[in-house]
Formats: sequence, C-alpha cells, structure tokens
Amino acid sequence: MKSLARKRSKGNITLAYWRTKLSWVYEPWEYGPFRDQFNNLPLKIQIAISEAIEERLKIDPCSSRNPVRSKILHGELEGIRRIHVDDNHIVAYIVCDECKREGYNLKFKCLRCFETPAFRIKLIACGPWKYIYDDLENQWPDWVSSVRR
Repeated sequence: MKSLARKRSKGNITLAYWRTKLSWVYEPWEYGPFRDQFNNLPLKIQIAISEAIEERLKIDPCSSRNPVRSKILHGELEGIRRIHVDDNHIVAYIVCDECKREGYNLKFKCLRCFETPAFRIKLIACGPWKYIYDDLENQWPDWVSSVRR
C-alpha cells in the first residue's frame, strides 16, 4: 500500500484513478488446483496473491502497464495470462471476454463458456513460477474444464 501512496503523490495513474473511470469489475473464479496450491503457500505469499487479485486483476486484468503488468503466455499456453506477485511467485489466469474475442475458447473448450458473464477471470494456478509453467504445459486442459468456486 505504501508504494501506491508514493505513486499517487508523483501523479501517475493508479488504481484509485482506474476505479473512478471504469464501470465494471471482473469477477474471479477458481479453477483446477488453484485453491489447493494457494493453501499450500506461506501466509505472506497468500496475502500477496489475495491483494494482487483484489487490487490489480479485478480492475483491468489485460493491462501490461503498472500496476497490473499482465503478460499473455505464448506457444502451448497461448491465451493464458500471468502476473508476478513477487520475484518467485505467479498467478496464472484466463480472462473470459479476451478468450472469446481472440478465439481461444475453441482451444480451451471451457464448460458453459457462453453462459458465463463476460467480465470473469478464471484463476487457474498460483505458486513458484519454476513449477507452475511445467504444470500448466502438462495439465491445463484438465484445469480449465474443472470448475471450483
């Protein structure tokens, strides 16, 4: 929170500015092993992930600029996005309206894809980036199609 206060004093665009300009908030849903991975992380990292979801992802999950700094993955994982929570941990997710708009829904084949609201984030995985990328490459089809809330 201290870093956001410093950014506000410098006049940069911050979350407070974005919240006043946007009229929607993305709704995060948990898919696959997200909750189990989250529960196995240290409390400090759990807090950082929760804050990242609340303060960064719910507002503009597709932004590559500060404070979100989201990146879309390439190759086999194209269509899945990630954000860094700290130096070693990431959150992997899919943005439903982007998925439908870019045609990734044909690849992911999510259950009830067109029944879900557009402004939804599917949280797929979280944890140390060294392991999450390997797990995503091997198991993303199962994770995307399994619903947990």
